[in-house]
Amino acid sequence: MAKLKGINCKLYDGSDVMPTENWTLDEGMTLVDTSEQGDTGEEYTATISNGSVSFDGFYDPAVASLAALATKLRAGTPISFTGIFSGTKGSGSAIGVAGTFTLEKLTRKTGKKDMVTFSASGKISGAVTDATNL
Repeated sequence: MAKLKGINCKLYDGSDVMPTENWTLDEGMTLVDTSEQGDTGEEYTATISNGSVSFDGFYDPAVASLAALATKLRAGTPISFTGIFSGTKGSGSAIGVAGTFTLEKLTRKTGKKDMVTFSASGKISGAVTDATNL
């Protein structure tokens, strides 16, 4: 399985930016029909749409998109996301991925010097596009 990984990149929940330190999009495996010229067969193929997403960073309750994560986790509300590797969303030259995922896990902890960090993960719940010009 392949991983798309961003470090100090931007992850958006709709139009609200979620400040992250790291985020990863893991491809999942899907059984695909490979029948050809009368032969029937299936094989596992890596696809983004069957994968998972995880991200972490510093937690700030004043950031609305981070505060809303717990509510979305409890409700099972899909998150429409855009992950930007480079550039600025809406500039027409940003490079990244876009899709939806359902949050499955959210943890927060207080570390040294009272710094609060979070980590979250979820399953892709819709089509994901690998795109440029976002």
